[in-house]
Amino acid sequence: PGIAGVILTIGVASDANVVIFERVREEARSGKSPAAALSAGYRKGLAAIVDANVVTFFTAIIVFLFATAGPRGFAFTLGIGVLLSLLTAVFATRAIFGVLIGTRFMRDEKALALKQGHVFKIDWVGKWKLWVVLSTIPVLFGLGWLGVKGLNLGLDFESGTRIAITYDKPATENGIRDVLSSEGINDAKIQATTEKVDGRDVAGFQIQTKSLEPDVQQKILRDLDQRFGAKVSSLDQVGPTFGKQIIRNAIYAVIISFIIVALYLVIRFEYKLALPAMLSVVHDVALCIGVYAVLGKEVTSATVAALLTILGYSLYDVVIVFD
Repeated sequence: PGIAGVILTIGVASDANVVIFERVREEARSGKSPAAALSAGYRKGLAAIVDANVVTFFTAIIVFLFATAGPRGFAFTLGIGVLLSLLTAVFATRAIFGVLIGTRFMRDEKALALKQGHVFKIDWVGKWKLWVVLSTIPVLFGLGWLGVKGLNLGLDFESGTRIAITYDKPATENGIRDVLSSEGINDAKIQATTEKVDGRDVAGFQIQTKSLEPDVQQKILRDLDQRFGAKVSSLDQVGPTFGKQIIRNAIYAVIISFIIVALYLVIRFEYKLALPAMLSVVHDVALCIGVYAVLGKEVTSATVAALLTILGYSLYDVVIVFD
């Protein structure tokens, strides 16, 4: 999740520069010189960048306050990244262009494509009915599938046992599954892993099953040791309370995010714009949950962080459009 926060920061930083450069281009189309267009574009694009980053930063703070360890790492890197992105987009790149503005390269209008027109001349807004149909059908289908099939909840949300092992003798997934099957466990999730031990890569497996009784657990570990020389790296017993806590915290984060962002939008824009902003976020999150349900992907605490990411980034783009 921490790395995901860094990657999202790159997206936020790219968005900020795209918005400013498009604003510069609009000023150039009005007949201003490249220098004047650059100055006006930065000045007028600043409000959109600040608004969007404030909304994203609010979301990062809320996720950090309410989420568990993994999503917290994501929220921390995202929050730091948003602040740095704001600094570079508003001050650093402006200073660089300020130094270059007097050069022959910057005097050439082709350098920044200031006179370049729109790539696609399509009336996007005029076709809103088509977009509503194309976006609503998959949402309804996904939510309908969710109602019938439900989500594939991972160990974070259901009680169970997770065992991580390394091995000395050759081991395969089928061999480990045979050991588990001998104890009547046929639906275990087994994943190959690699971890660093004393600077070298050590292969292993992660085994995830329903909750195991202590005697069954000990017998499985003994059999794995006899057949593969297995050594236990970690063993976790997760109860249903942990999953409920994750869901509860996520719901709190979403509700508080909605309230804070709605208040911010009402203060910064007309109050009527808060409703479509919220509907846009609900649509994006619902679509992703529907896709998860249809594909049967496992839902973990990292999935919750991803949905909260979508919430923040959806609001980011909505604010950009409003500005």
